Amino acid sequence: MSIYKNFYSTSALFGHPTRMAILVALSDGKALPAGEIAKMVKVSPQTTSEHLAKLMKAGFLNQQKSGKYRYYYIANPKVAEVVEGMLALSPEIEVCSMRDSLDKRALSYARTCYGHLAGNLGIQLTKAMNNLGYIKDSSFAHKKIG
Repeated sequence: MSIYKNFYSTSALFGHPTRMAILVALSDGKALPAGEIAKMVKVSPQTTSEHLAKLMKAGFLNQQKSGKYRYYYIANPKVAEVVEGMLALSPEIEVCSMRDSLDKRALSYARTCYGHLAGNLGIQLTKAMNNLGYIKDSSFAHKKIG
């Protein structure tokens, strides 16, 4: 259906493994130069540039020039929310090395995701603040429907 054309093109951007790897690399809110992104996602600088251009054209990324470098960052918190949601829906990968194990343990313990604390530390901190009355749980799972 042509009514969903924009949805299909947007989902195609998220569906490409290299573009998703770029978005994951930038999802902690830091701005990074293209060369560093290329190393992180393990593709050539030329391939990285092509994907960065597509993500910029879609409005998913912005860039800021500093000296001879251009730093790329996620342009909209909604993009980071989609990335985080897709990561939450994805099955865990099998740990095949000590490095994978250490990375998985570190990510499970604590990480930042575009402006908020995540992982077990984020969950524990949120529960403690809720128990102390500093915040109120307003998650969908606790709301009554009807």
